Amino acid sequence: MSEDRPSCSTPVGGRVQVNVPPGWYAYATGPLQLSRTFHNQMLRLHIKEGDNVKTEYLNGDLGETDGITKCGTYAIARSSNEIILTLDSFYSPSSQDQGKARQKPITSKGLSIKQAETPPHLKDDFPDYVTFFILVQDTAEQEVPQDSPLYNDALCTINVIKGTGYNHRGEPIDESNAMQKINAEPTNSRPSCETPAGHSVKVNIPAGWFAFVSGLSRAKYNQAIKLTYDDGQNTNAEVLTSELGSTDDIMRLKRTREGYYVFVSSEEIDIQLETSFYWSKSNIKGQALAKPQFASHKLKHCETGTAASIRDDFPDYVTYFVRAEDQPDAEQNGRIPDYNDAVAIVNLIKNTPMVYTLPSDDDQ
Repeated sequence: MSEDRPSCSTPVGGRVQVNVPPGWYAYATGPLQLSRTFHNQMLRLHIKEGDNVKTEYLNGDLGETDGITKCGTYAIARSSNEIILTLDSFYSPSSQDQGKARQKPITSKGLSIKQAETPPHLKDDFPDYVTFFILVQDTAEQEVPQDSPLYNDALCTINVIKGTGYNHRGEPIDESNAMQKINAEPTNSRPSCETPAGHSVKVNIPAGWFAFVSGLSRAKYNQAIKLTYDDGQNTNAEVLTSELGSTDDIMRLKRTREGYYVFVSSEEIDIQLETSFYWSKSNIKGQALAKPQFASHKLKHCETGTAASIRDDFPDYVTYFVRAEDQPDAEQNGRIPDYNDAVAIVNLIKNTPMVYTLPSDDDQ
């Protein structure tokens, strides 16, 4: 018998539907502003579980805390029934009017959906985790320069984690629970992200966290994101690469072709992950791009995560979005947004029995 998996419909205009199987947790993040036109982006989430229906809204920019931009997130706890999540993207031309997209919605023109998930051969060692990347195009009139993507207004993600049936303490969860819908505002979290330095940024990951790292190429030329893992004694480097001529696409590991770089910090050792961006319009790819002369010009990052008030009942996650600007300011095309050339998404999930237990002999 085949296992129910999260699934995503083909987008119709600014709408897409995600089906969350019974027993899976889900959270939406964004919209992350990408457009130079400074639209006020908004997501409407229509959440249906049996006869229970709820509608919520996410605005893009929640301001800064300690110099880090915060973006919205909405958490949906596991249910014994399937959850149908319908996402609609809206915008307002005025960046000052955050309510207009709700009062007089202007529907986004189109969406592009990409997906990454835990590699099948690693599912015994990591949580079963799926991310849907949703890229937004607001209007049909936008001009598309030579290297610019079409869906260049906003990015949001829907992340789905398979629950184990246990809480954080390893106690069984009552299967009769109705769906819980929790408005999770971003808060400061235990992992931390340092201020970007040029083309690189370092994320400090405490002991006992899983990491799922992915990249999105936003330009038609060659791009690479070098991921350097350092536990103080050992280092490891992997490279996410793009495909020449494609945009709005998942970057893949040069070595395995997977869309995720995954690892877990042990219960005793902290990890530092350095994420570095490179690019070239020449025929240079992968590890060969990871040289100083191909370094991106600057980075910007934002953060979201599980609210402190719900961490007892929901997987503890922290997500960093790191956006790259490849070219110096003097070489910028005014029609292409800043920090829109590539995006790295660092998803961190605390290792507890709620999201991962060692496989039993019956599962082998």
